Amino acid sequence: MTTADGGFTLDGEAFVGGAENPVEGEGGRRYVLTLADGTWTAAFLPTEVMIDLGISGTTVTLATTEAGGFTLDGESFASGSTVQGGTNAATGAANEYELTLADGTWTPAYRPTRMTIGGTGGLEAVAREDGSGYDAGDDSLPVSGIGEISGPGGALYRVVKDADGMLVGTRFDRAIVGDAMTVNAQGTNNPVPRLSGDNRNTDVNETGTMLESLGAKFSMGE
Repeated sequence: MTTADGGFTLDGEAFVGGAENPVEGEGGRRYVLTLADGTWTAAFLPTEVMIDLGISGTTVTLATTEAGGFTLDGESFASGSTVQGGTNAATGAANEYELTLADGTWTPAYRPTRMTIGGTGGLEAVAREDGSGYDAGDDSLPVSGIGEISGPGGALYRVVKDADGMLVGTRFDRAIVGDAMTVNAQGTNNPVPRLSGDNRNTDVNETGTMLESLGAKFSMGE
């Protein structure tokens, strides 16, 4: 409505339009009204939605569209899409999160990096969100990837990271049974073979490392 002095009012209050005075339309959508040459023009004003990505310490900002959707960095963004945030100390890569929209609220869910451990027949290591290492079944590995995990049939695997950052396992049977020409490492007092040392100079940690059992040592290269 115009006023006697040539101004305008909205709901009984003086109105000048512009980005500082957006108005609300249907469905809560906001618009900026601009007067030019005696004509008012409405432009949709996106609403920004900031989402914290878990414990990564980073956020993403979505923007609403006039049609009721969302965009991220100017591109259409749908519920169930993934984004990246923060750097995982274990993998050296960014954490991945799936964003889901329900009842008007966006919720992030961490999607861990899964790595098949070479030489283990398919055992997987799952990177923790906080970057503190990996979970491998009921076992865990530190950021370095160096440690021991259990496999099917009571197998024990010594795991390391190779030069490409991939996890590699070397198997040690908890109960080693030899033939008549070899030493039987299965014993009541020492059922689990142990490594004589930790040689970190090789990817698979074998060279110069001996397997000890019942007082005997076995070369890992044999």
